[in-house]
Amino acid sequence: MAEDPLLHGLPLLPQPDPTTCGPSVLTVARLMRDPAYARRVLAVEPQQSFAREVLALHRRVGRVWPRRLGTTPWAVARGLRRITGTRYVVRWIPPSRRVLAWQVLRRAVRDGALVAVYVGNRWSPRHVVLAHRAAGEIVGAYEPGQGRTRRATAEMFVEGRLRWGWPVPWALVLPASAAP
Repeated sequence: MAEDPLLHGLPLLPQPDPTTCGPSVLTVARLMRDPAYARRVLAVEPQQSFAREVLALHRRVGRVWPRRLGTTPWAVARGLRRITGTRYVVRWIPPSRRVLAWQVLRRAVRDGALVAVYVGNRWSPRHVVLAHRAAGEIVGAYEPGQGRTRRATAEMFVEGRLRWGWPVPWALVLPASAAP
């Protein structure tokens, strides 16, 4: 199975269905932060084990919110807090604040934080990715639709031309200490 070098040596891990990007992001975050969990989940048939973990998590985080609508940013914030022990907040990104949002995102990831980014089209957020690497002016994010890390630049982010499943950034779910 091919590995994505930016995903810390994890195998390619696509989301198991169209509505599980949020739980996929949370599962990958836990795989990155919990080596014992990663060994258990990825030991045998990693993609099948990953899918089982994601679907089980989707049932837990979607108790109040309809699962067919995905995962709310606040549920992702609670999930990241459980994984990292750090309080997370949601920050919406109006188009006029994309430059600042990019700077905040890049700095947080460069400092070692995991940041969920809600992306979509020009009308609404539709998808969640997990920003986890920064090198120079590039930020790498796990994109669950493809199960691999995709890169972005400031220009792509600010202009709404991301290749993170959808092109337009809508919200950051980041540690409270990194939030403006």
